[in-house]
Amino acid sequence: SWDGVQGLTVEDVPPPPMVENGVRIRVGAAALNFADTLMVAGKYQVKPELPFVPGLEAGGTVIECAPGVTRVNRPPATSTRTSSRTAPSTQARSSQ
Repeated sequence: SWDGVQGLTVEDVPPPPMVENGVRIRVGAAALNFADTLMVAGKYQVKPELPFVPGLEAGGTVIECAPGVTRVNRPPATSTRTSSRTAPSTQARSSQ
């Protein structure tokens, strides 16, 4: 539902599937920002399909790369705007 931050719950969910040219990140820090509060209230210009994990920003360590990925930070620490809206998770994926 679009109940805003008051309607959020914490749940265990499987990691998202890997995407072409993607990387999987072990999230060490994540942020929820104003855009996320709008998104969970259904007031953002993009309405993701329910259910979804809010969160667009994360930092962590690259733990997996999809075939075709040719550039990864060394050491494999990174910050990202996630493509999958999974920043507050323990793992997230992002495009190269």
